[in-house]
Amino acid sequence: MTNEITARFRNRERPLLMTHVVAGYPDPATSRTIVETMAGSGADLVEIQIPFSDPLADGPTITAANQIALDNGTRPRDCFAMVRDLRARLSTPLLIMTYANIPFQMGLERFAAACADAGAFGAWVF
Repeated sequence: MTNEITARFRNRERPLLMTHVVAGYPDPATSRTIVETMAGSGADLVEIQIPFSDPLADGPTITAANQIALDNGTRPRDCFAMVRDLRARLSTPLLIMTYANIPFQMGLERFAAACADAGAFGAWVF
């Protein structure tokens, strides 16, 4: 069985574009609008990052966005709700990106279930 992501790689006529947004940055409503704009502008995949307090693999811009999202009160449950809401309206595959601390804190099975329940097409865990 071919999933949507595999199909996009197989059926491409051009390089694929995957975009990235930190959920809750610059605020929750705007981050949703950004994802809708990315999807509506031709992004093939959109990666939605769960903000984390110490994103070691990210540079200063993404680190600052994470901190602002956290200061806005964005939590993992808010990110899953955002993905669930957007999936109901968008056909673009949405991926969840996070650092390993969050799924380990939640429990791997609970994290995977939350991703699936939200309708995420996949998850990147660093």
